[in-house]
Amino acid sequence: MREKIHKSGVGGFTLIEVLVAMTIFSFIALGTGGAISRGMEIKKRVEADWDEIHGIRTALFIMNRDISLAFHAKKPTTQSAMFAITDSNKWFKSYFVGKMSDLNFTSLAHRQLYSGRHESEMCEIGYSLEQSRLMRREDPLIDENKEKGGEAAILLENVKNVSFRFYSKKQDRWGDEWDTERRDYENQFPDAVEIKFTLLKNEKELEYSTLVVLSNPNNEPPKDIGQNQNPGQGQGQGQGQGQQP
Repeated sequence: MREKIHKSGVGGFTLIEVLVAMTIFSFIALGTGGAISRGMEIKKRVEADWDEIHGIRTALFIMNRDISLAFHAKKPTTQSAMFAITDSNKWFKSYFVGKMSDLNFTSLAHRQLYSGRHESEMCEIGYSLEQSRLMRREDPLIDENKEKGGEAAILLENVKNVSFRFYSKKQDRWGDEWDTERRDYENQFPDAVEIKFTLLKNEKELEYSTLVVLSNPNNEPPKDIGQNQNPGQGQGQGQGQGQQP
């Protein structure tokens, strides 16, 4: 009788085995879900960091292009009475006005986006810090108003500070200000511009800097060029002029 019951019985899992299997499956599901959640968070963080780095690189590229193409047209001057030099062209001027926290200058960085418009590559470019935003201003019309006009766009956000420094090859020194209307820099553009700015991220300060060399400052070469010139400076422009054979 016992042998008959044993042969006809159907095998299966006991309640304890089912509970153990469900517990193991729950742990596996929780572990898998946590790994996926952490992976998604890491992915979002990496994408945010990449977008920020890409924005910084794009901003540096735009500023490098604008400043390197700074357009300098020397003033056509005339000698008048009492030995005073006057500007013979009142309708067009190129300029470069820089301070510690803002910069305005003429450049050849304008891009013609629409055909048939009466525009050239010449334009006004301005950089300023407004409400933790680094703003870029571009005006295709060069006029007497050096700090206004045109359209402004946000170049970088969460900017704590920005600073500019300017190098003069003629004077062989760096300065915190530059103005082509001043006697020290009259009719002269800087040969290089140093840019520094600080970004705020998660209560941390990240500092960035770059050095931009003007492609064609169109300045008068120093009189003592070739003798007191530092190595590596001024190569290509005015090199060898004024030297005795």
